[in-house]
Amino acid sequence: MKKTMIFIIIMATAGVANAAVINMAITSINGEPIDPVDEIIAYPTDVVGLSITFYAPPTEYLYSLGVTVNAGSTSTMDMSSVVAHPDFDPEMEWIDPPVIIECGVLNLGPQGAGEPIEVVWNILIHCDGVDDFYVRLTDDPGQNTIVIDENLDIVPYEYGPGVLIHVDGPWYECWECSGQYHGDATGDGAVTSVDLLDVKSAWQTTSAGSPHGMGNGEYNCRADFNRDGKVTSADLLILRRNWQAQGLGICYDCYCP
Repeated sequence: MKKTMIFIIIMATAGVANAAVINMAITSINGEPIDPVDEIIAYPTDVVGLSITFYAPPTEYLYSLGVTVNAGSTSTMDMSSVVAHPDFDPEMEWIDPPVIIECGVLNLGPQGAGEPIEVVWNILIHCDGVDDFYVRLTDDPGQNTIVIDENLDIVPYEYGPGVLIHVDGPWYECWECSGQYHGDATGDGAVTSVDLLDVKSAWQTTSAGSPHGMGNGEYNCRADFNRDGKVTSADLLILRRNWQAQGLGICYDCYCP
């Protein structure tokens, strides 16, 4: 009896291992492609690109896909540039929020290749604060995810664990100001010559003495518009892009510690 039980457990485990898996992969950082990974270290304001992958033997197909993408509370999801596998019907739908991806099919849908293949890609996650967060896929009521085999029979599938994004680096209270990311160093809701003076004062700096960021030639977090820990031409470009912008929101806590 004991041997029979062991045999059943092994068979059950093998069945799960052979099931089709729908998962996520990290495939880019700030627009630059990387080899797919399931964990990455990012920095505040980095943009992480994700794809939905399908892992199955070549005899199985992802006939249709309907999932919800769940991200962390310190992130913002951008679905404006999402692309789907060409075998999916062009009548696709991205609903945000909540983020629901729904795809029909044109033929049999994306076919398994014995290794992960991309079925939806260019899901962009904007890191808004220092934190660790997962992005996972789940079923959503009313959306149909269907995997079929070569005989058009429906077969089991499962979702992978998703991806983990570590957002690291310093985070200043000033960066909570809505206009700071757009070039408003003073927190007055506008991008003007006063903000440009802050950039010039902190130009090419990465550290400050005391008081922090107030002296000429000292790093000023207020002028670090892309929040990468230094004041460079990238920050000047943000200021120029938003020059004379108004109505960015008044912020009374735009200071550096």
